[in-house]
Amino acid sequence: MTLVKWHPVRGMRSPEREIEQFFGRFFNEEAPQPHSWSPRVDLSEGESGFEILAEIPGMKKEDIQIKFQDKVLTLSGERVRSEEDGRAYHRLERSYGAFERSFYMPDDVKPDEIKARYQDGVLFIEIPKSEKVKPKEISIH
Repeated sequence: MTLVKWHPVRGMRSPEREIEQFFGRFFNEEAPQPHSWSPRVDLSEGESGFEILAEIPGMKKEDIQIKFQDKVLTLSGERVRSEEDGRAYHRLERSYGAFERSFYMPDDVKPDEIKARYQDGVLFIEIPKSEKVKPKEISIH
């Protein structure tokens, strides 16, 4: 167990920082910079294989790449904000920019049978297991 000495000033913020956090960056003229982001995913396992659900709203399926190499499944892409709409944004909370997520898969998946579909901003990836991994019931005679 590590003990940390309490310091009364640690964690306090300047009044300017408090005001900025309270009012946000509403009056800031500075344009937001694109940055990387990470889509939320659910990874589950069933008897027949694995399933990945990734929330990637606002993208076209052509802008999303899925690769499987050396037992690693990688999702990547880039969400770009249109700058041609002529609007002056006061707040941007949605994330833009490139993303990449990688998942290490066990030896016993069938990479040639991986299927993906994109619907309503959610990417569904099915990764089937090979037959040797599936549990087999043995009947007693």
